[in-house]
Formats: sequence, C-alpha cells, structure tokens
Amino acid sequence: MKQLLRILGIAGLILGLGLLSCPYGFAGETIFSPGYRVKTELDENQIGYNAVTATLVLPQGQDVSGIQEVGAAYNYLGIETANGNSLEIGVHKDIYDLPANRWSVFAGTNYHGAFEEYGSNEKWHNFRIMPWYQRGPDMLFPDGSTVTMTLRVEKDDEVVFEIPGFEIIRMKMPGANVEGRQQVFRRVTSLMTYEAGGFTKNNRWEAVSLQKPGESFVRWVPTPEQVLKSNNMDENDPGNSSIVVKTSLDYYPELVDISGLTPKEPVPEGGPVTFKLGQRSYAVGERVIEMDAAPYSEQGRTFIPVRYLAESLGISDIQWDEETQRVTLNKGEQTAVLTVGNNQLETRGTPVTMDVSPQIRDGRVYLPARYVAEAFGRYAGWEPESQAVIIQ
Repeated sequence: MKQLLRILGIAGLILGLGLLSCPYGFAGETIFSPGYRVKTELDENQIGYNAVTATLVLPQGQDVSGIQEVGAAYNYLGIETANGNSLEIGVHKDIYDLPANRWSVFAGTNYHGAFEEYGSNEKWHNFRIMPWYQRGPDMLFPDGSTVTMTLRVEKDDEVVFEIPGFEIIRMKMPGANVEGRQQVFRRVTSLMTYEAGGFTKNNRWEAVSLQKPGESFVRWVPTPEQVLKSNNMDENDPGNSSIVVKTSLDYYPELVDISGLTPKEPVPEGGPVTFKLGQRSYAVGERVIEMDAAPYSEQGRTFIPVRYLAESLGISDIQWDEETQRVTLNKGEQTAVLTVGNNQLETRGTPVTMDVSPQIRDGRVYLPARYVAEAFGRYAGWEPESQAVIIQ
C-alpha cells in the first residue's frame, strides 16, 4: 500500500498537482527530474487538435537508473481542455517493472472519474495485472520495445488510448471535444529518481503526428515556443537533477534522446583532485568537471558541497536524513557519518573529533574536505598560492 501511495503521488506531480524534490540530491530522497515537454498551440480561432500519435523506442532496464525504491520513468501523451482538466497516459517503468525487464501503461489526471470503467475513482491508474488488482487490461512491453501509441478524442467528454494489439483504453474526460475547441495536446518525457540523469540512452520519440478535426495526421514540428522544460524543474534546479534533451536529426520531433548522446561520465578515481576556493569547477588530473556551487574557506578549513566532494572520491551512495541533518557516505566497506553543526565524524562506528562542523549554506550541505578525504583513505593538502585543496 505504501508503494501504491508513492506511485499515486507521481501522477500528481506529472500533472502539476504538487512538487516533490530534494534540495541536495541524495540517494534515498526523490527528485522529480524534468519533463521534456512539448505542447501544441491553438490557431487564431482557438481550435486545436483531436488526436496525437507517436512511436517510442524504449530503453533497456540498464539504461534507466535510480528508480529502484521510489521512482519511475515516463513517456506520456497528454491532453488539456479549456475547463482545466488534464490527462496524461503512456508507458512507464517503476519498481515493479524494473526486475521484470518490462514497461507498463500508466495514466494520471488532475480530476476524479476518468477510470470508472476500470473500477477506480482515483486520479491515476496502472494498466497491468498485479496480485492486489486483477482487473485488466494488462499492457506490458519488454525492454527495448518499439511502441506506437495514439491518444484521441473519440466523442465528447471521452478520450481513448490505443496501442496496436491491445484492448483500447477508454477514459472519461469532461471538456474533451472532437472539434478541438481550446484543446491542447502534449508529449512528455520525465523521470522520478534519486539519481540525476537517470536516463542514459535509448529513450526515443519517433513519427510524432497530430490530427485536426476532419483532417489527416501530419507530422508535428514544434515551434521553439512549444518546446518546454517541465513546470517543476529547470537548469537552475539546486539538486542539479536535470536531464539533457538532445535531438540527433535536423527534423526536430523525429528523435528526442534523453541524455543518450552525452551520458554523464563517471569521475575517474586515483588521480589528484583539485578544488579551488570560489571556483565552480574541480579537476581530476587534467579533466575539468563543472559544479553549480563553489568551495569556500572558514576557520581555516575548506568546505566543499557534499555531492561534488563525494563524487570526486568515487562515492555514489550518499544518504541524507532531513530530521537529524545527517549525511552518510558509503563506499564499499568504508563509511563516514557527519551531522550539520556537529564536530563528530563517525567512520565504521569510530568517532573522530573535527575542529569544524558540516554547514548548510544557500540550501546546500558543505563538508570539510580534509576529514572526509581522510575517512576514505585519501590525503587533503593545501596549496596557498593557488588557494586550492589537493586530494591525493
């Protein structure tokens, strides 16, 4: 039931009903990464469309990360009506789909009553058979599948969703109309995860087309104004959880790849790491890695944002306890536990007294570089001429 409630929260997030984010981006917390979102526009007579269709090439399981506990990856078609009703439906992967190497169909709305035909009055519905819910249809797709899906208004106040070979899904939607009056369609790709950039490759939209009432489908070529980031995160996201959207063809909507063309490279280990005061980048050997915050000095110690300090030491398991203000860093059998405002560091249960304490500044946790480096078998030295900490 707990997981169901979590998933219910996801649907609300997608439709702008609430925002869930972690300001630090620690594992175990949830970041709702963008929304790459494209929305249609109305013509001069306030007429939009009555159908959208698209083909999607789905990632393999190993190409989606960070959703093991509380997250999901989404690829949705959506519709908005003049009365403010909003619905999105498409394929997604969550904690139940991940071990089964599959994707399933999920829908969410900002109103009740869409899924009455399927025995639900909730604002969301997962179209798959589960032990606690045996009512179909069961719409599942193996990793790597190519899926063509269509969302259309078949009659007023009702929309249908269709994937060839499966039962057509019919949903109530007051305000939906076959004439396309003040009706907007959209395409959404997003991720709810505790790992920034959780799509790594092979998440591609192809053959996206729209239909006006009484006309044939035409390819959707969005204007720059139609291409939006999600309404909850952008490149200024303090957790830096943005996923990068790139296109690999001149014809814009034919292929949208989420971080696939420029996946984030792991930080190499073993070489010297250099952090300079006031500089929003650090170096590992000759490689320079950008940061969205800079180290600072206080009480003779250099403080570095926890994410980048951990990253430079090869630590990916970072846990944050908001209630206790505690950071836990794990790397293999090595651990370090630090608490904001407390000068005690614990490593493998052994306390170490520091001469400074972790701090929060501008909504970020900063850790003293020397003590964290030493907890993981590294040495942090100070170079006064360049105002830099060098970790070796």
